[in-house]
Amino acid sequence: MTFVTHDGPFVFNAAEDRIPPNGGTLYFGLVNNAYVDCSVTVTAHGLAGLVSGPQFIEVVQTATRAGPGPSERWLDIVVRNNGPRYCPYIKVWVGMVRP
Repeated sequence: MTFVTHDGPFVFNAAEDRIPPNGGTLYFGLVNNAYVDCSVTVTAHGLAGLVSGPQFIEVVQTATRAGPGPSERWLDIVVRNNGPRYCPYIKVWVGMVRP
């Protein structure tokens, strides 16, 4: 039987360094020992109501890595703003599928 779980939402405040429009990126890492022996998907959304008009947010890269600790697992994520407006906040969900 397959098990599907999720992690999040994680809210990132990029207000000080707002993600620029038309290709600006935000890089961040999440640490969770659950990011091992599974398939991982990541979705990201701008927070509705904080920016007038639509936002086009894209997860362009995810990578897993072992951390400095013996059982530490990291998920590195790069999010791109493809829209015409600055994006001050990002909400991220992580899905995990295990056999």
